[in-house]
Amino acid sequence: MVSAAEKRKRRRERKQRLEEDVNRVIKNKTPNEQVADLPNEDLFFIDEEPTKTAARRRGRGSAGEGDSVSGSNDKKKAKALYAKPNQKSLDRVVEAKEREDERERKERETQVYDLWGGGGATAAKKVALSARRKKEAGKAALRAGTVIEPAGCSYNPRYDDHQDVVAEVVAEQVQKNLLESANQEWSLAVAEGNSKKSAAEKRLKKPHEVSNQNVVSVKKTLKAIRKEERERGGRIKRKKEEAEEKKKHLPPRLGRKRFEPEENKVATTDDIDGSIRTLRSTPMVANAVFNKLQRKGLIEPRDQAVKRRRRRYVRA
Repeated sequence: MVSAAEKRKRRRERKQRLEEDVNRVIKNKTPNEQVADLPNEDLFFIDEEPTKTAARRRGRGSAGEGDSVSGSNDKKKAKALYAKPNQKSLDRVVEAKEREDERERKERETQVYDLWGGGGATAAKKVALSARRKKEAGKAALRAGTVIEPAGCSYNPRYDDHQDVVAEVVAEQVQKNLLESANQEWSLAVAEGNSKKSAAEKRLKKPHEVSNQNVVSVKKTLKAIRKEERERGGRIKRKKEEAEEKKKHLPPRLGRKRFEPEENKVATTDDIDGSIRTLRSTPMVANAVFNKLQRKGLIEPRDQAVKRRRRRYVRA
């Protein structure tokens, strides 16, 4: 806690700094600078014949006054070039600044959370000092805790909605199969090309048996290298875009296993009859709750535990 003497000392220092700033501004703003800024119309005027009103004013003036000599009786005060600093106004400015600093300090020290609000985890991340956590806190607001299934996954959907969901599921499965087959072909090609036998045969070849196709010009080599770099840059860019897109909807990785969203469970056309009585009861409540907590990034995803049966030995 700061003592009262320390607070008074800080207040005096702030007041002194503020007065120095005001005096410096007043000193720098001289009359010469203001006159230089004025336009020509304000600096010069045309001396015309005085009107009757001005003549009557001059006649009213007494002979002892200096204004009657110059012919003018206007006792108007000249405008000040700057506002005179007032001690009360300076005190008000200093006190307002101190109140603002005190309020900001209290907000930093004691952060209040809403016990019944749903944004408790987000508020905790906002008070963190790390810039990375602040960035993640903004992304967490985009992730939804509960995913609403499309209308085609209902027990009695419309025909068009059901066909749309079935088409999406089939397209995902076909894409997955194509990726698996492509990975298998690539692994087989690598295994065949790097065999020890083919490498030994190449080493046994004599220099005059080597074909001229192995000799490639420098231009072709540089062209191939540039093409490969462009393709690699495109792949890296696509991967970054996909990762950023996944971060918007999927939680960060917590444990060994990554969070995998559940696939849409669609009934086949033969199973749909529009009756609730034919639905099979499945324990989905606990599974949905765990999936929701994992999607929010509160618990780490794990594999389902396998129940092992205990072996029973029988004496012979």
